Amino acid sequence: LVVVPGRLDPDTLPTVAALRRRFDHLAVASIVTAAGRAPSFPGVTVLSATNADDLARAWQREAAR
Repeated sequence: LVVVPGRLDPDTLPTVAALRRRFDHLAVASIVTAAGRAPSFPGVTVLSATNADDLARAWQREAAR
């Protein structure tokens, strides 16, 4: 499952993580306003980037795993 919330609110990660048991893999993709450390939560892969091109590259790296 891939969740694309637009702007990620870290407070929603526990709710999203609850979906993990239904899927083999759970990823959240988000465009952020400033580069930095993405929030983390057990069982959720968080991909974030400052633009769509960088987010697509992050997704490609994750999909290759």
